[in-house]
Amino acid sequence: MRILITSVEERRIPNKYIVYRLEIKEGVRGWVAYHRYQDFFNLHRNLSKKFPGVQPPGILPPKQSWFSRSATGIGSDFIENRREQLELYLNAILQDASGEWRESEEFTKFLETPRIKHVDVLNITSEDWLDELKQIEKGVREARAAIAKRDSLRQDKQIAAAHRATMEAKNALAPLDTRIIGLEDALKAMSNKRGDQVILSSGELSRRMDMLNRVKDEKSVLTKLCHIGMGSVSEAGTSLLAPPTHSPPSAPTNPTKGSTRVFGNTRALPQETEVTAGKNNEELLNFQQQLMENQDQNLDQFSSILERQKQLGLTIHQELDSQNQLLEELDDQVDRSGAKLKRASKLVKQIK
Repeated sequence: MRILITSVEERRIPNKYIVYRLEIKEGVRGWVAYHRYQDFFNLHRNLSKKFPGVQPPGILPPKQSWFSRSATGIGSDFIENRREQLELYLNAILQDASGEWRESEEFTKFLETPRIKHVDVLNITSEDWLDELKQIEKGVREARAAIAKRDSLRQDKQIAAAHRATMEAKNALAPLDTRIIGLEDALKAMSNKRGDQVILSSGELSRRMDMLNRVKDEKSVLTKLCHIGMGSVSEAGTSLLAPPTHSPPSAPTNPTKGSTRVFGNTRALPQETEVTAGKNNEELLNFQQQLMENQDQNLDQFSSILERQKQLGLTIHQELDSQNQLLEELDDQVDRSGAKLKRASKLVKQIK
């Protein structure tokens, strides 16, 4: 993401004041936002309250002093200097290593980030495509974190909070379909020549399609987890807690053969198993909840394994970088030693 404050404008309704024009570029999309200095001041104050004790990434220029009020019109040195300082302040937040201020809801609202966008497939560049894919992957990570949070809250019997976490996951996933379709269309456009220039080779197109398919698959799995977590369980619970129907006298009494008791799905008549046979509705509900908890634990363990694998890969990458650096240093030392040997050999020949 890049932020530029390109100009300053004067507004006169309801009173005379100055606004700064922000041009924000993120991947393949760009938009414009207008803010007066008070908006910057409120953003800084809210972020400072949200992250107490955290050093701000940038320095917000001070409020207008009494002595400078006579020279604060458009084009003045004071306004131009403030415009530059505000631009530095926003970009300092973007480049902060911790990312706490950058990823906060307050900063996103301040930038007026649009939720859904359409990709300009005719003008998209290779770098823009990768930037957009990173943003989609970020949305997937946010949804995955919300689902993990929901599962933890559900285990603690915090139903309302778990429902809110599910809604957070759904909101993170909602705009991704449109953005993924945009990237697919962009790949098709980049597979064609523009004049005599080939945008992407066939191998690179295949690699990027694989990357996009992986994101699509993960998004699909998370969408199903959202519905399984809240919808299907409640429907199953309603079905299991429904009053039992009385079978006619001629109905078979053996629950393991020909039973019509429905386990979760009211549209199907599955056969009883040895595990479910003999259980009443309440026991069946408890059994299903236990199965769901076990599945959640397995997902948590799988997530932990993936995280460890990621950390291991990063560690290996860092170790390889350090080893390459050592090899380069060794190569330089060998070159220097070789040069010294040549000089020594010349000296020996001269002595002889």
